[in-house]
Formats: sequence, structure tokens, C-alpha cells
Amino acid sequence: MARVAGWGLVAVTGGISAFAIVVGAGYGGPSLTALVVALAIAISLAYSLIGALILSRRPGNGLGWVFAFGGVAAATFSITQEYAADALSADAGSVSGRVAAWVTDISNPVSIGLLTVFVYLLFPKGRFESTSRRRAAVVAAVGIVLAMTGAILEPTLQEYGDLSPPFAPAIPAAIPWTLLGLGIAFYVGALVPSIAILVRRLRRATGRERDQLRILVWATGAATVMLAPALVAPAGASWTRAAYVVGGFGFLLVPTAVGVAILRHGLLDLDLVIRRTVVVAILGAFITAVYVAVVVGAGTLVGRSGNAVLSAVAAAVVALAFQPVRRGAQHLANRLVYGKRATPYEVLHEFAERVAGSYGTDDVLPRMAAILGEGTAAERAQIWLRFGAELRPAEAWPSGVRRSRPVGASDGDPLAIPDVSHAVPVRHEGELLGALSITKTTSDPVTPTEEKLLSDLAHQAGLVLRNARLVEDLRASRQRLVTAQDEERRRLERNIHDGAQQQLVALQVKQRLAEQVAERDPAKAIELLRQLQVETGQALQDLRDLARGIYPPLLADQGLPEALEAQARKATVLVEVRSEGVGRYPQEVEATVYFCCLEAIQNAAKYAEASSVRITLEATDGGLRFEVADDGRGFDPIATRWGAGLQNMIDRLEAIGGSFHMAAAPGEGTRVAGRIPIATV
Repeated sequence: MARVAGWGLVAVTGGISAFAIVVGAGYGGPSLTALVVALAIAISLAYSLIGALILSRRPGNGLGWVFAFGGVAAATFSITQEYAADALSADAGSVSGRVAAWVTDISNPVSIGLLTVFVYLLFPKGRFESTSRRRAAVVAAVGIVLAMTGAILEPTLQEYGDLSPPFAPAIPAAIPWTLLGLGIAFYVGALVPSIAILVRRLRRATGRERDQLRILVWATGAATVMLAPALVAPAGASWTRAAYVVGGFGFLLVPTAVGVAILRHGLLDLDLVIRRTVVVAILGAFITAVYVAVVVGAGTLVGRSGNAVLSAVAAAVVALAFQPVRRGAQHLANRLVYGKRATPYEVLHEFAERVAGSYGTDDVLPRMAAILGEGTAAERAQIWLRFGAELRPAEAWPSGVRRSRPVGASDGDPLAIPDVSHAVPVRHEGELLGALSITKTTSDPVTPTEEKLLSDLAHQAGLVLRNARLVEDLRASRQRLVTAQDEERRRLERNIHDGAQQQLVALQVKQRLAEQVAERDPAKAIELLRQLQVETGQALQDLRDLARGIYPPLLADQGLPEALEAQARKATVLVEVRSEGVGRYPQEVEATVYFCCLEAIQNAAKYAEASSVRITLEATDGGLRFEVADDGRGFDPIATRWGAGLQNMIDRLEAIGGSFHMAAAPGEGTRVAGRIPIATV
């Protein structure tokens, strides 16, 4: 039913428009008057069509009825006004002209009231959702009724001096004028609160509703600016019609904005809509101004307003100045939408230049954070890098702002960063390298344009973050290697001091004692020499054990499988070693695999409470692969901080171009694996 009624009102508007087109044939071809009529038809049809579409797709939305009836009223007002002006200028006593002027005065408050106050109060859901909105609607309805009643009873037509309407009742003139005055007062008393309510709703709204309100406020503001000259233009001024043309283009923005906001699932890019609206409005105003200045203005001076030469001159001026004006309009639109910050295209362009420029790694991340923050007008922008099983904020903008805490992350899990407005992962060849995030206030949520900007930046930032992470990993690994070397040096120093050195000192003391008793008690000297032999052998064994910790002799003599099997026999858990096609490899490769496997065995025995460990060595095409799996209790790699042992394994492998992989889960044991490409060593 609502759909049929809506399209029926469109048909009524179309009929009125068709009548205007027929009557408009008498306007003498292309002129400002004809253009005003054409714009009036377009505006009325736009309101009616949007109203019918809303009633068809959202039958419960009251804005559909407001737009449908408002379109009919606007068409009636605009067309009768033009007809009355034309008819009464030809014949001051024309009955049809007086009827048209009378209908104009009656339809005027209906169209203005419906298409302003009620639109502001009902948008976007088509309901009066608060007491203040219902009160403003009642005041507006009373004002419309009073103004219509005053227009019906008016003793003289408002714009035509002493000319009386066709049906003038015999009542005191003060009554209709009082009704008209009260109607205007009530209308203004409803219009001001409705605008205040709309602005307050915009400040409090979030998400989709905020975007809807933004586009209506923008369209209304732009239409008001463009319509302002027409509202103050004198009735007989030569530029009045031109002002109406500019205002008509602006008035088309409101139904278009409402239709986009309500009917489109997922708003159009609002910033794009606003920018294009500004550009189109400026270009329309420019073309109109050129037309008025050249065709009408110059034509009036020379007395040939319809001269084809002047039209050609106007067209030439428009053609020559179109591109400069368009560029200026685009620049102005960008400044209006984005303010001092750059447009998304400029942000991407600047970022590409930064990446291509010769900036050090210490400079790239701060510049990237600054570009991201300034390009989105965010309170905080952060660049995250992945280290192991967590993401850490490596850089933040502005400098000195509080950074977020590290969060867990893995390649397959969705990105979840608390306390940020929006975050996007940065991946390279399927690997999660880091993330970009921005934080904005609740009153300024992230727009679809900014979400797309972050996504586009993330696509470009993969190599940058990979390089930055490699640099950070290199620095950290160097620091760890220096620390490990210092610790190993101190360990060796302690072991030598507390072990071999003490044994050698004791041997020296016994040798002196044996020398002293050799002549007095040869038997005791022989016993001391025997003890010296045993203790010397023990000291030698301790030194060999100490040397094996640096580089095992068995590994150097016989290779990986034999060295690991020897260690397996000494382990406190059952260790099985499997070897498939493993031969001899460079010393650094065998040492890396050997110590990684020993570290894994030690972790399994010390932390995993494992009962068995399986070591697999496998020669692959161009490399050596190893795997150490235990049946221990396992752990959650994301929730658990990795220990120094695992980090040492990663550092050893990456130092010679290898790769590391770990899989673990609570109750399912732990599996660590690595691969070393022999060709790169």
C-alpha cells in the first residue's frame, strides 16, 4: 500500500511537471527562466522519487511520506509561482494567474515545513525518537496549519500588492495576517530546535548513524550557502534568476544525500561524496556565472541577449577555464574534507616516496607512524612488529604518547589489539610481520576511507616492516650473542678456576711433598706418585669434558649422528636418534644442529617432564633438517613467554641462514625443528 501511494504521488508530481514543461514552451527557448523551471521540476521529482523509494524499501520510515508529499507541494509551489509571474506580467487581471499565485502562497508553508523541520526530526529512521523531537514536530505542524489558513484567507496576494485572490472572504484583514505571522513564528520556533537537536545527535552518534547525520548536515549546509543569494535577491534584480539557478543546484543536494544515507546498504564513501559535491557545485556555479556574465550581461549591453556568438564565447571561456577551475575546486574540496591533513592519495604517495628514499631504519618507522597519524587525524598511531609469538609497539606517534602493551599473535589467528580504534595486520608472503593501528576519540570514529587507507598502507608496508624487524632482530641477536659470550667466558673461567686450576694446584703441592719424602721414606713417595697419576688423569678428563662443551671431539671426528647418540646415552630421559642420509657437513652447520638438539633435550628433561625424546636428522635437497619431539606436557606458545633456550636456538640457526619452527600445545608435547640450507653457508 505504501509503495503504491508513493509512486502515485510521484505520478502527481510528474503530471505537474509535464504541465510546467508545456507552459514553459512560452518562455522563448533557453533562458534563465526556463532553467529555473527545469531545476524546480528536477528538485520536486527528486524529492518524490526518493520518497517513493523509501516507501518501497522502508515502508515504516516516515521520511518516505514527508518526501513524497513534500515533492508534490514543492512542484506545486515552484510551477504555480513561475506561471503566476508569467501570466500576471502579461495580464494583471488574469484569473488563472491569480489562482496560481494564490495556490503558491498556500503550498509554500507546506513544502518549506515538510522539507526542513520534519526532515531534520525524522532522519534517518523516520521516527520521533525523543520527547523534544515530538514537541518540535507538533510546533511545526501548528505553524504550517496556521500559515496555510492565513494564506487561504489572505485579502491580497503577498507578492502582487493590491491584487486580490480569486476567492477573498469578507473578513477583517487582521485575521489572516495574524495567522500568517503566528504560523511563521511557530515555524521558526520549531526550526531552530530541530537544527539544534540534529547537531546534538551528530555529536553523540557513532558508526553508521553518524555517517548518515554527517551527510545530511553537509548537504543542508551546502544547500543553505548556495541558496542564500536567492533569499536576499530583490524581486526585479537582473541577477535574481541566476541566484535561483545556483540555489536550485544546491537544493538538489538534500534529497540526494537522504537517499544515499537511507537506501544504500553501507554508505558510499562519505568523504568522496562530499568532495565530489563541492567540486560539482563549484563547477556549476562557475558555468552559471559565465553564462550570466557573457550571455545575459553582455547581451543586455549590446541588445542581443540571444546572439549565438555570445553563447559560443561563453562556451569557449568555460572550455578554457574548466581544468584550472576544476583543480582549484578539487583542492578546496580536499581542504574542506581533510583540513590540513593530506588526502588518502597524498598519504599513500608520501609513504611510497619515504620507502623509496634513502632513509635509515631508525627514521623509517617514526616517519611511517607520523604519516599514518597525520593522514587519519588520529590521537595515536602505532607501528607494531612481531617478535616470536607476540606483537610489540615499535613506534608511536606523536612522540612521547603512551604505547600499548604487547599482545599475542600468530600467522593463522585474527588480529586482536585492545585499546585501539582500528588495526590491520601487515603480512608478507603469508607471514605476519606486524600491524598498523590508530586510536581516535569516540566522537570521531574511524571512517571507511580511513579503514581503506590503513589497508592500503599495510599492503605497502610489508617489506618495510620485514627490514625493520630484521634490523631489530640483528641488534637483539648481537646483544644476546655478546651476553652469551660473556656468560660463557665467565662460566669457563669459573669451571677452570674451581675445577682444573684447583686440581693442578693440588698436583703441584703433592709433587713438592713427594720430592721432600723421597729420600726419607721412599715407600711413601711411591704412594704419592701413584696418587699423582690418578689425579693427573682425573684433571685431564675434566679438561676434556670442559673442551667438549666448547666443541665436542666426537662431533669433529665422527659427525652428528654419533655425537648425538653419545649424548643420548648420558641423558636423564630416553632419547632415540634417527638419521636418514646424513653425512658430513661444514663445522658450523654440525655445531649448530648439535647444540640445538642438546638444548631441546635439556628443555624436555627440565621443563616438559617428558619421558622420551625422538631426534630426527634428515638430509634434504640442498640442506639439513632436524627435529626434536618429546611427549611432555607441552605449553601454549602464544600465552607463554619463550625462554632463553629457544631464543638461543633461533639465534644459532639465523646466524647461518637457517630457519626455526616450533609446534606445541598443552598436553600434546613439544616439537622443535630447523632447516639449514647448505648452499648458503
